Amino acid sequence: MIAQKLGSTILAVAEKFITVPFKSYKQYSESVSGIFTETPLPTPLNDAGFKLNQLGGGGYVKSFESLRNQPTLNQALKVWIGAVIVLIGNLKPSRATELAHLPRHCLIGEGPYWLDSELAKRTVGEYRANTKGKPIPAITARGIQQLQRLGGRLAELYGETDPYKRNLLFYLPDVTTNGKGLVATKGYLNSYLDMFCDYVGLPPDELGRRWYVRIHEMRKWFLLLLFWSGRFDVLDAVREVAGHTDANHLYAYIEREFPGVEFSRLEGEYAADRLRQFDKTRISYEGEMGLNELYERVLRHFKVEQLELVPERSWESYVQRLRNDEMFRLEPYTITDNRGYRRICVAFKSKAVEASH
Repeated sequence: MIAQKLGSTILAVAEKFITVPFKSYKQYSESVSGIFTETPLPTPLNDAGFKLNQLGGGGYVKSFESLRNQPTLNQALKVWIGAVIVLIGNLKPSRATELAHLPRHCLIGEGPYWLDSELAKRTVGEYRANTKGKPIPAITARGIQQLQRLGGRLAELYGETDPYKRNLLFYLPDVTTNGKGLVATKGYLNSYLDMFCDYVGLPPDELGRRWYVRIHEMRKWFLLLLFWSGRFDVLDAVREVAGHTDANHLYAYIEREFPGVEFSRLEGEYAADRLRQFDKTRISYEGEMGLNELYERVLRHFKVEQLELVPERSWESYVQRLRNDEMFRLEPYTITDNRGYRRICVAFKSKAVEASH
């Protein structure tokens, strides 16, 4: 609610600044004071401690207390944009370049919502494709709708003739110049995030340093949390949301970006879960090649015909030991069905079987 009211108020004030001609510094000062007086703050902003009465310059923070209690219009603008970036970055994993180049009409649907963006990929060269829409929650959609309204109105007021700039989502007022629109870059997006973090007041560490969130970090958090919640069962969903086409590339990315995660333990847990289900049904998931060979190996080790005859903790520990010794490994791979849809399967690769080939 606060972010929504702040966005509407900033738009109202910005429109008045742009349309009022300033012939002298005195007239400028009087006009600034009058505009703020004519634009009363909504109750949620008053309750949150906002007291907008200055235009402000480049947004440099001289006092964190004044930023939180009495931000300038420019500072409030940056805090609000930073909040929208956090909503997008945390709830729809994106790259910084993808956010900076978002078109104004990137929102699909009227609830539920999808976000359509360029997909930044690197192969032999650099090329761009569209995601064709990824799901986002309503709160993210509301932030995007506010940016759409602000950018669309500013493009009209500035008389923007560049079609690329005119149709960007992040087309913003630049309070340091008159009559120009600001096109966001990765650097600008980071400055908005910095202002947002300063306003939120994240606690500094023992050396007095504050942590500032970045878009690539939010992307990594989302992917890790999604993968951690369902492990290999959601790997296909992770691939789809992240914009990866190859399962092996995605898994390599997860391993590289999260070096503290014990993937051998995750693979051991996944293998134990599949063996437990296979022991009950004797039905393996499509693509889980090698599962039967692993199952037979565990039975031979304990000299039984079913896993339910062995204490669960015992055979699970044995499976984990096999994985730690690299006697088997999991290898995700992508298949395309006869309708052209991609999905991820998991192959159980046995060291013994590979050696025999």
